[in-house]
Amino acid sequence: MGVMELSRADVETPISFRSLLAPEQKLKLRTVDVGVGGLRVYSPEPFPVGACFRVEFLLPNSPLPLRGEAQVRWCRAEGNGHLLGVAFVDRAERRTGTIAAYIARSRREAEAAARRPARGWRLRPGWVLSLFK
Repeated sequence: MGVMELSRADVETPISFRSLLAPEQKLKLRTVDVGVGGLRVYSPEPFPVGACFRVEFLLPNSPLPLRGEAQVRWCRAEGNGHLLGVAFVDRAERRTGTIAAYIARSRREAEAAARRPARGWRLRPGWVLSLFK
């Protein structure tokens, strides 16, 4: 697993984009994943690399929305829309701490789920021997 995979967590949540050049324009998009340095966002339309926005989103189980200034770093066609790589360009300790805690919690939950036995039929002790009776 690479560093990027360890420092990101999947999360699909609504996010609002408000252009810094035209603040009256507000777009509602969806995140794909989150890291302390930025987000991957799904958009039906392409965005120019370098475009700056004020973003606001809410992580699961987080009581307050996270806000910040962000910049589109890359944009590529994906399915019927586009994936955007969006980097935070401001420093916000609360946002960084909240995202880091979310990533750590998501990783712990995934590891715990991987250790749990699969649901469905269960093997009974001695089942192999019963095949030969």
